[in-house]
Amino acid sequence: MTMFKFRSFGTRLFLLFSACSFCLLIVFSLSYSKRSTEQINSMLGDAAYKNVSQAREHVELLLKGYDSLSRSIVTNTDIQRLLGKKESNSAVRAINERTITNALGSIYYSWDDVLGIHLFNLDNGLYSYGSSTQVIDPDFASRAWYEQIKQSAGETVWIGMRQHSVIDQNEQGPVFIFGRKLTDLHKSHSIGMVLIEIKPNALQTILSNMNVTDHTISFLAEADKVIAHLDVSLLQSKPSFMMPIIENATSSRFVASDDQIVVSKLNTNNWYAVSVTPISDLTVEINTIQRLLTGLTIGLLVVSLVFALLVSVTFTAPLKQLMRHMRLVGQGRFEEAPILKSFKETELLTEGFNQMVRRINELIERNNQVSESEKIAQLNALQSQVNPHFLYNTLDMVYWMLDEKENEYLGNVVLALSSIFRYSSDWSNGSSATLGEEMEQIRRYALITQARFGDKLKFEFEGEEYGLDLTLPKMTLQPIVENAVIHGIGHAGSGGVVRIAVARMDQNLVITIEDNGIGIAPEKVAIMNEMFENSVPLSGRSGVGLANVHRRLAYRFGTAYGLSVRSAVGQGSQVMITLPFQGIRRADREAAL
Repeated sequence: MTMFKFRSFGTRLFLLFSACSFCLLIVFSLSYSKRSTEQINSMLGDAAYKNVSQAREHVELLLKGYDSLSRSIVTNTDIQRLLGKKESNSAVRAINERTITNALGSIYYSWDDVLGIHLFNLDNGLYSYGSSTQVIDPDFASRAWYEQIKQSAGETVWIGMRQHSVIDQNEQGPVFIFGRKLTDLHKSHSIGMVLIEIKPNALQTILSNMNVTDHTISFLAEADKVIAHLDVSLLQSKPSFMMPIIENATSSRFVASDDQIVVSKLNTNNWYAVSVTPISDLTVEINTIQRLLTGLTIGLLVVSLVFALLVSVTFTAPLKQLMRHMRLVGQGRFEEAPILKSFKETELLTEGFNQMVRRINELIERNNQVSESEKIAQLNALQSQVNPHFLYNTLDMVYWMLDEKENEYLGNVVLALSSIFRYSSDWSNGSSATLGEEMEQIRRYALITQARFGDKLKFEFEGEEYGLDLTLPKMTLQPIVENAVIHGIGHAGSGGVVRIAVARMDQNLVITIEDNGIGIAPEKVAIMNEMFENSVPLSGRSGVGLANVHRRLAYRFGTAYGLSVRSAVGQGSQVMITLPFQGIRRADREAAL
C-alpha cells in the first residue's frame, strides 16, 4: 500500500514541489543569514565608532570649558596683582589675602560643578575656596601632580579623574582634576599655580553614552594608564591588554581577542577615547536574527507544503474523480463523470470516458427495450385468455338483470364492484389520480362493504369541499380504509364507524381516517411511526400496505409529507395523511363549471 501511494501521481508531485521549495528556502536562509550577519556587524561597528567620535567631541568641548575656567583664574587682575606681591604689613597682607579669596569665590560660584579651587604662590602659600570643611594635605608640595603643574609651560595640565581629592582630605568622592601655572602677564615670570577639582558627572555621562551594549567598557586613557572611567577603582590602572593596542593603533576600529575596540584620539591632549565591546554582545543580535529567520523559514516551509498539497490536489482531483466513476462502472452504475475545468488532457480523457459510458447505456437501453417487448407480448397473450372487457360486460349484464327484477340495492352493489374493478385496472393515465376520484372509489367500497356487514358498519364523510383537485398517487386511501374495516372494526365483532375527514391546516391538507375499533397496541404504533419517519420496513401484511402508501407519498411530495398513526387499545385508531394544499374547494369548482 505504501509503495502504491508513493507511485501515485499526486504523491510524487507533492514530494517534488516540497523538495524544490525546501531547497530554495534553505539557500535563501543561508544567504540571508550571512548577509544579515555582515550587516549587523557593520552596523554595530559603525554605531560604536559614531558613539566614540561624538563622545570625543563632547569631551573636547568640556575640556575647552574647563580650560577657559583655568584661564579666567590666571588672568584675573586681582590675582595677577596680589599673588606674587610680598607685603610686610600684616594688615595689608590680610586685606590682600581676602581680595584673592573673594576673587576665587566669585569664580567658584559661577560654576555649578566646581568642588574646589586651590591657588599656590611661590612660597607654597595656599588660597583655597570650596567646602567649608576642607582639610588640606600638608605634603601637597611633594605630590606628583604638584610637580607636574610646576614643570608645565603655562598650558592647562589635565590630571584626570581620581577616586578622591588629591589635596582636600575630607573630599572622598570621585573628582576630575586639572591645573595651570600662573605667569605674570607683564614680567613673564611664574608667580604660582592653580589646582581645580570638578565633579565628574558630566564626564561620566559622556562615557556612559559611548556604550553600545550593556557590557561595553568606555574610558579615557593615556598611553600607559586610564584617565577617566565609570568604575573609579580602575583609575590610574595599566591594563596590559589595552595599552599596546592604543599605542600601536593604526586603525580607529578593529577586533582584538574577543572584543571589538574603537579608539579615537583627542585633539586637546594626548588622551584617547576608547570603547571595548565584547564580540558575544554583537552575536546576541545575530542570534536573535537567526532565530527569527529560522522561525520565518519554518513558517514559509509550512506554507509551501500547504501550497504544494493544494497544487497536488488540483492536479489529481479530476483524475481521482474519473477513477471513482470508473469504480462505479465496475459496480454496474453507468454514470457520466462531470468535466472539471482543469487541464486539456484531463478534459479529453474524461470526455472519452463519458462517450464510453453513453455507449454502454445505449446498449443497455436497447437490451431493456427488447426484454420489455417480450414481456408485453407475454401479457398480451395472457390478456387474450382473460379479457377485462369480458368481465366488465358480464357485470353490466348482471346489473341490468337485477334492475329488471327491481332489485336496486343489489344492482348498485354490482355496479359499484364493476366501477371499483374498472378504476383499479385502468392505469392509462399512469399512477396518479385526484382526491375527488379517490373519494368516489371509497364511496363505492363503502357500499359494497356495508352490504357485507349490514347495520354493524357505518361510514361518515366530512369536509369534502377541500382539495378535490389535488393530484396524489392512485390507490392511496383504499388500503388505509380497508385496514380500518378489516383489522379495526372487523375484529371487534360488534361493528363500528369509519370516518373520513378532509381539513385544511395552513398550507397543508390533512385527511384523517378514523375508526372506533379494537385499536392498536402502543408498541406497534411506535414501530409504525418510526417506520414512517425513517422508512424502516415492517413485517405483516397491513404494515407493508401502509408502508407502500407512505413511500409513494414521500416520493411524490417530499419527506415532510406522508402518514402518521395514533391509537389506543379498545378506543380505535387514527391514520392521518398530510399533503400539500394545492386543490380548490368543491363549491368553487362547481361554480366554475
